Amino acid sequence: MTTDATLDSRTIDSGMIDSGAESDVSTPPDAALERDAQEADAACAPLAPNGCPLQRPSPIQMLGCDDGCNAARAEFTCEYPRERCRCLLGAGYRWQCEPIECPAAGPVVGAACTTGDVMCAMRFEDPGYRCIDGAWARCSFARRPDPNRPGLHCPPEAPIANSVCCVVNFGGAPGAPRECQYRGSDGGVQAWDCVNFRWTPISR
Repeated sequence: MTTDATLDSRTIDSGMIDSGAESDVSTPPDAALERDAQEADAACAPLAPNGCPLQRPSPIQMLGCDDGCNAARAEFTCEYPRERCRCLLGAGYRWQCEPIECPAAGPVVGAACTTGDVMCAMRFEDPGYRCIDGAWARCSFARRPDPNRPGLHCPPEAPIANSVCCVVNFGGAPGAPRECQYRGSDGGVQAWDCVNFRWTPISR
């Protein structure tokens, strides 16, 4: 569905924002994911004339609330002093926010970045991209694997040692195994894990 032309990306004047609702850009990405999964507004968020919530919106909307995010406003974007929030389809339409330093059109794997260790383009059940060593890397969630195949975050073939990786624990499955196993030409099994953003063999 095409968003009405009057609902393009808007910027809310910083004077209208409660500074207490702004998140610190330096917040670690994993902590930001946990914060978003836990926070909920105590009341419906008031809207500005342009349709954006006056304060940074919560991804958890109370039943019966009109927080400005619905099917008619899919991909509707609101900008705040430190974050950019988009109305996205999740379990119902909900706001998802990222640091304002993130590319507005979304990161591209391998493209240069200077934003440090930030997580961008996060969507529901999709962790997004992380700036690692000056380039954007695609991230994946560690999930409980299917017994008939490796974890969904594992590369189809054994990774190259020290190559870049980004694996984020999935909020719905705490403690999901991150280990990836591959059978070698000698019949043995080699296990790998993503450690400090690098694929690292696990000694047994």
